[in-house]
Amino acid sequence: MSEQLLFIASAFPPIVGGSAHVYASLCQRLGSQVCVITAKKSYVDGRELPGWKDWDSRQSFEVRRLDLLRPQYREKPATVFHSAARFLFEDRLLERKLIEEAGFVIRKRGVKVVCLGELYSLHRVGQALRKRFGVGIIHYVHGEELTTGCSSRRYAHGAYEALARATRVIAVSSFTAQEVVRRCRVKRENLKVIHNGVDVGRFYPGPKNESIINRHGLHGRKILLTVARLEPRKGHHAVIRALPEVLKEIPNLSYLIVGVGSQLEALRALALQCNVANQVVFATDVRSEELPGYYRTADLFVMPNRTMPDGDTEGFGLVFLEAGACRKPVIGGNAGGVPDAVEHGVNGLLVDGASPSSVAAACLKVLEDPALAERLASAGLARARASTWDRKTEEFRAVYQEASCPAPLR
Repeated sequence: MSEQLLFIASAFPPIVGGSAHVYASLCQRLGSQVCVITAKKSYVDGRELPGWKDWDSRQSFEVRRLDLLRPQYREKPATVFHSAARFLFEDRLLERKLIEEAGFVIRKRGVKVVCLGELYSLHRVGQALRKRFGVGIIHYVHGEELTTGCSSRRYAHGAYEALARATRVIAVSSFTAQEVVRRCRVKRENLKVIHNGVDVGRFYPGPKNESIINRHGLHGRKILLTVARLEPRKGHHAVIRALPEVLKEIPNLSYLIVGVGSQLEALRALALQCNVANQVVFATDVRSEELPGYYRTADLFVMPNRTMPDGDTEGFGLVFLEAGACRKPVIGGNAGGVPDAVEHGVNGLLVDGASPSSVAAACLKVLEDPALAERLASAGLARARASTWDRKTEEFRAVYQEASCPAPLR
């Protein structure tokens, strides 16, 4: 019987997001070696996630769902009394149910290693499972959970200590690894960097998609593309502010934004303010299977991410690999873990994401130099093909096999 792994993840498909995609990509390639425990309800509104039964039925691995793995997003308690009551009668109840479910899977499947896909709400679960069952514990860390901290002291307490005592810690970038070492006293021999991968069977070069061009009225246009949640750190605002300068040199340019998020109306207003509303296209209803076509239709992918005042930053930037796999040049922000995904001057350009003039200069540099665009695109494709999820799964497999004989927890 092959080595068995239990993966516990609060974010997992059909939830859309970077960490959910990473975990699903690994588990799909591990197949019957892994069992996943995740949630069937939304942490936002408590409703069942649309399509979770259908998604689970199509997988080659076992998925076990509880209603929730951690509490829903909610307002901060008004008093210390209310906080303590919530912790004892709500939070701890969810925690006990999760430990019970995980214990059942560990005994049934002979699991030796548990991988945790969220730090603050799962670190206590990990320690409990290690004490009761002697399993190895892996924490999978993306970066923003360290740089932004945690607003709830219930979940922050002991989290860094749990990382320091984990059997192994996986970081998605060298930036994240540095933060883990600096903040959590994790031994370097217990820390492994596994960059995010890309599905080159799904993302690959091809012609521009005529249906996408027709849908958005992009005939005869040069196309800048961003695929990302509409959040301040992603840098959409910097691109919109850069557009007037770029349009002076390339008047047939459009900026296509694929994604949804809290900044939609603010970005629409900014486009009006900058007199570029006719050149900015918001695609808020793009299905996952359509994404490769959007990358292929673009001339340049741009996401000038930046680190926010509260520390929120990009842990890696999977979208840069996806664009590279479709043979597109990229521009990213020189912040967080993105330099691990974009090597300046090799497979893309790095800019100051807080500077619209820097974004404009980089866009013009690539769009007005076909030889440079071709060189960056070719290197991006080579980088993507060296970063397949099959390779990343083998790296991950090696880590959890190392963690299968943990030292006792003291």
